[in-house]
Amino acid sequence: MATPGLISKQQSTQENVENMPINVGDSVWVPGADQVWELGSVMAIGGLKVTVRNSHNKVAQVDRGLSLPQNPRVTDDMTALYFIHEPGVLHNLSERSKLDGQRPYTFMANVLIAVNPLRPLADPRISEIVNNSNCPPHPYAIAEMAYQQMVYNSTREMPTNQSVVISGESGAGKTESSKIVLKHLTTRGVFGKKATPAQVDEFAAARHDNSNSLDNRLIEQNPILEAFGNAKTLRNHNSSRFGKFMKLQFTSDGTFKLAGAFVETYLLEKSRLVYQVDGERNFHIFYQLLQGGSVQSKAEFKLTKPQDYHYLNQSNCYVAEDTNDKANYNAVVHGLSCVGMDNAKQHTIFSIVAGVLH
Repeated sequence: MATPGLISKQQSTQENVENMPINVGDSVWVPGADQVWELGSVMAIGGLKVTVRNSHNKVAQVDRGLSLPQNPRVTDDMTALYFIHEPGVLHNLSERSKLDGQRPYTFMANVLIAVNPLRPLADPRISEIVNNSNCPPHPYAIAEMAYQQMVYNSTREMPTNQSVVISGESGAGKTESSKIVLKHLTTRGVFGKKATPAQVDEFAAARHDNSNSLDNRLIEQNPILEAFGNAKTLRNHNSSRFGKFMKLQFTSDGTFKLAGAFVETYLLEKSRLVYQVDGERNFHIFYQLLQGGSVQSKAEFKLTKPQDYHYLNQSNCYVAEDTNDKANYNAVVHGLSCVGMDNAKQHTIFSIVAGVLH
C-alpha cells in the first residue's frame, strides 16, 4: 500500500479522508490546547466531523482533516511510518529521544534528522560503520554513505563528487554534527577504499599521536574557528556567527585516500565585536585569553578581567553555560601548533586580540 502524503493542519476534503481512514475507538492526533498535537480516542464519526475524547477526558468535535491516525510503532527510518503527517513525525522523533541511551538521530530516507540532546553523547565506533550498508541513524552513517557513493559510483577518469549539507535553526546542533561528519571522513580517508575495521580502531586509539598529519590538522582547526567565530547567544551557548564551506579532496587513483582540504568562511557577524545584547557574549577568544592565558602573557598584554573592557561588559554576561574557557584556550593553542603556527606567530595573534580589547 502506498504511503499517504504529508498532511498538516488542513480542512477536510474527500481525498484526505480516504487517505487517512479512521474508525470508532482508534487513537488519533488532534490539535491541542497545551501542545500543538495531542492524542485522543474516536468516539463517533459523522460526515466530515469526528467526536474525540482527549487525554484530559474532554470531548470535542474536530474537523475530519485534523483527526490524524496514530502510527502503530516508532521507527528509525520515518519513510517506514504507515502514516506520514506532522504529529506522526514529531511523535516519532520525541519517542526515539527517550529510548535507552537517548537516540537523537532518525533517518528520513537518505536525510538524517538530529534532535539536539543538549549534552555529550558517546559516538559509536567508526569501525562499526566502515563498509556497513545497514548502519543505525548517525552522522557517521551519512558520512559513510557519501564516501561509498564517491567510491562505487566513480571511475578513475570521472570521480563522483558528493555533498553533505547540514542545516537547521540556531542551537539545532549543526556545529557538532559537522565535526562528527568530519571526524568520520578524515579517519576513513587515512586508509581509503580498502580500510578494515581493525585498522580504523587502531588509528582512532592513537589519533592524537599523529598531530602533524593532514587528518589531524583538519580536526584541530575546529577549536580555532569556534574561538574566533562562535559566541554565546540567548539560544545557544556555542553559536556559530559565520558560515563555513569545507571541501575534502581524495585521491583519484582508485585508493580514495584523503589528499587535501579547503575551508572557506563567510558572513562573519562583525557587529558582535563592538556590541552584544543583554545575556550574550562577544566571540569566545576574548574570554579564553583572559581565562587561559599565562600570568606572563596577561601581564605583557596588560589584561585583567572581562568586566574591565567595553567590548565585553555591555551585556553583563561573562560566562557561557557548559563552557570551560581555560580548557578551550589550551585547545586553541594546541590547534594553532597543529596547523603549523609557531610560538612567535601565536604571540602575534594573541597580542592583536588583546589590542582589540584595549
